[in-house]
Amino acid sequence: MYSRLSPADPFPADLSVLSDADVEVLNSKVQRQLGYEFVNDGLSDPETEFRAEELTEELDRRDTGTLAAAAPARAAVDGRPSRALDVQQRTVPSLGTAGSRP
Repeated sequence: MYSRLSPADPFPADLSVLSDADVEVLNSKVQRQLGYEFVNDGLSDPETEFRAEELTEELDRRDTGTLAAAAPARAAVDGRPSRALDVQQRTVPSLGTAGSRP
C-alpha cells in the first residue's frame, strides 16, 4: 500500500459513488503526492493539481450536504418564517416579546 497517488496511478472518474472514507483516503494520498512533487520537483504535476481540486470540490459538496441535512432550513417563530441559525424571538409571560434573552 502506498501513501501517495502518483499522476500515473488510476483515479476514479466519479467520486460521488465512493464512501466518505474512500474520498478522504484519496484526498490524503493526493495531498501527500503534492508535497512530494513540490519537494522533489519544485512544482506540482497538473494532473495531481486537477485531482486535488476535484477532491476538494467533492469534500465541500459532501460537507454542504451534511450541514443542510443537519439543520432545518426554516422554522416558524411567531407565525413568521425564521432561519434556524437566526436569533429567535419568543414570548416571556411577564416581559412580552424578547429577542436575544435566554
